[in-house]
Amino acid sequence: MKRIALVASIMLFISAFAFAGGGAVGALFGFSESSWSPSLGPISLGNAAWDEGYIGGYSYTVDNDGFINGKFGLVFVDPRLFNADTVSSGALGGVVGLVVGDRVIGKDWIHLDAGLRIGLGACYSGDATASSSWPSPAYMIAYIEPNLELGFGIFPWLHTSVTLGYQIIGNCFPGAFFDSLFSRTPTLGFTITFGSYYY
Repeated sequence: MKRIALVASIMLFISAFAFAGGGAVGALFGFSESSWSPSLGPISLGNAAWDEGYIGGYSYTVDNDGFINGKFGLVFVDPRLFNADTVSSGALGGVVGLVVGDRVIGKDWIHLDAGLRIGLGACYSGDATASSSWPSPAYMIAYIEPNLELGFGIFPWLHTSVTLGYQIIGNCFPGAFFDSLFSRTPTLGFTITFGSYYY
């Protein structure tokens, strides 16, 4: 019983911060695969050289018109970097930035957001062979990810959601902008957030 009370207290404490901001705060998880390369006719929508898992957090506010603004941070990694038997290139990095968007549906038990994450960070990129010098090279990167998030209420103040996004990562320097390192791929993500979803 004490454990249940402790967990409930922690959840209410965290949600209080979200309510104070008039929005929500939570954790995000996701992944993409290099094999995800859908196309629109002759235009390929994916060219990622690595498989990626990411984890991070975000917070945002929502005004009376449904406009979302906030911030996020995440780290991403291709697990193959740690396997010397693979020859595929991969990446390890992190970004911080802004969240903007619009709340299309905002109810206690369901929400639908159209959003954009845009930020800056750093990334190591290389291959996972035993003979390679890793991590090399290192880049400052730009990160862009438009996404749709559909959330369902566990409680009115606690939602879990699924996110479909399209992630673009490119180098700022060294090298020409978005030339030495450039990845674009669909992503599948999940979030759990504490906050107020009705507006």
